Amino acid sequence: MNILVTGGAGFIGANFLNLLVPRHPEHRFINVDALTYAANPASLDPIADRPNYAFARVDITDADAVQALFAEHEPFDLALCGHTHGGHIALPGGKPIYLPHGPLCDVYPHGRHEMER
Repeated sequence: MNILVTGGAGFIGANFLNLLVPRHPEHRFINVDALTYAANPASLDPIADRPNYAFARVDITDADAVQALFAEHEPFDLALCGHTHGGHIALPGGKPIYLPHGPLCDVYPHGRHEMER
């Protein structure tokens, strides 16, 4: 399973990844973070070299960068979307990410991915 985690260099995301990446080598975790003021990349050092972990420095509001990310890592089976200041992910073509029990986030036709509140 490919698991997309946005904001993975922040406090919650890094703790989540440091807990689950070593425990679940059968899943691949793709951490997407723009590394702004709230990020602490050093907090990810314990998992940086794990074969089931990848980091992409991407601003999730940049549609071209998100499209390139999807081209490299798709399909995503699960998306854990950290809240951004803009509150959305610019998904290519308004492409939805679905979970086994329904979408975690709603996708709108204009290609923005809103977190379910």
